[in-house]
Amino acid sequence: MTTGNTSLQSLSRHLVLPNGRICHDRIARHLGPLLVRIATRYLRDESDAEDLVQEVLLRVVSRPDALPTSPAHLVSWMIRLTRSRCIDRLRAEAVRRKSDERIRGERIEHHDEEPVDVLAVAHLHGALVVLRQEERDVVDLVYFRGHTQQEVARKLTIPLGTVKTRQRLALDRLRRELAHIAA
Repeated sequence: MTTGNTSLQSLSRHLVLPNGRICHDRIARHLGPLLVRIATRYLRDESDAEDLVQEVLLRVVSRPDALPTSPAHLVSWMIRLTRSRCIDRLRAEAVRRKSDERIRGERIEHHDEEPVDVLAVAHLHGALVVLRQEERDVVDLVYFRGHTQQEVARKLTIPLGTVKTRQRLALDRLRRELAHIAA
């Protein structure tokens, strides 16, 4: 059984060419999967993790002078860089969400100044009762709380396709119910 340190040393040896230089192609091939696994743990989305690792690898290729000279240090440096980029992305996402919530709050305050058709709101609430609970949850998160379909999928831990289907079915039911009420 090898220790983590031994496997890192073994991996770092694969990154060095016979002339002693670090091979960028080998970095992507040998370190890429490890970095994607690390990034996926932080970002909880493999596609986002792959994009982030591409950015990290691009930085390595575009700035070879910034690389550590020792292959063993290169591996740990790239792991730290990937982790740091993940944390940066999560922080930026949190700031964006907070900003979006603030903007949404300002829009809601603005809409409160406009007259509201109380009868239409009552019809809408009555129509929402015909929805199944999972459809109502999706409608609530998308239309009343302003989440994207991808955010809803993550929040409810269901596939994106399921969110889209539930949203479409809910809108079809609401359309039929409101047409029935209006008639």
